[in-house]
Amino acid sequence: MKTKTMKLASRGKRFGAYCIDSLVPFIVSMVMTVMLIAMLAYTTDYYNRYNYGYGYSYGPARGQIAGFIILFMMLIGYTVVQLFFFSKSMTIGKALLGMQVISAQDGKPIGFWKMLFREWFVKRASSSVFFLGYIWIIIDHKSRGWHDLILETYVIDVKESAKIQKDSVKETTGSISDTSVPLEEPPVIESVVTKSATELHSESKSEQVQDINIDSKPELSMTMTKDELLAIAKDQGLDMGRNIKKADIIAAIEEKMNIK
Repeated sequence: MKTKTMKLASRGKRFGAYCIDSLVPFIVSMVMTVMLIAMLAYTTDYYNRYNYGYGYSYGPARGQIAGFIILFMMLIGYTVVQLFFFSKSMTIGKALLGMQVISAQDGKPIGFWKMLFREWFVKRASSSVFFLGYIWIIIDHKSRGWHDLILETYVIDVKESAKIQKDSVKETTGSISDTSVPLEEPPVIESVVTKSATELHSESKSEQVQDINIDSKPELSMTMTKDELLAIAKDQGLDMGRNIKKADIIAAIEEKMNIK
């Protein structure tokens, strides 16, 4: 089964995206409200000045129409921009801070419709009870709010995730490509060659064998040739002739080594 390794967006970035996503519509609505109030005030003043007592006035119809068109275009423009980012599984805030919403099942962006449902409907559940659904992002070990848990989504850091994927491909293929990211030196502890318990046991065992071989006495048997026995006898400081029987040589060597 193929797995993907991705970097979750930090809680700080998610809070920043939430602030941006709340601030942008607030600014748009304030601008539209100011423009609407200005239009109404101008229309009322014009009516008071040029009302001829016939129940109607020659108000600035063209100016009103132009103003309403501008307000409508601002609303449409904001909606289109928001929907555009929804198609990329982002919001305006997430796009500015480099984040994306992905599915917890396959690691792919959740797409337009699921993103639309998440932002316009499911998020209401997170804010319905004293914003506990958003506070849950701080509690959850994977930084997920109620809306993420309901739809099984994660919010990832796009840039960091792409870097991880790139490094993963380089490790798999063994290729080296130019990159602007400086390579970090490995910690000193990682450069130390470590030995497994099996290797240490083998080395210890070999040392013990060497000690045993050094301290042990030669084994004597009648199956050995006379020359071999005479060589051992010479090593023990015995000067014996070739006419001596092997049994006598063995007995002399054993007596010399205090075996008997």
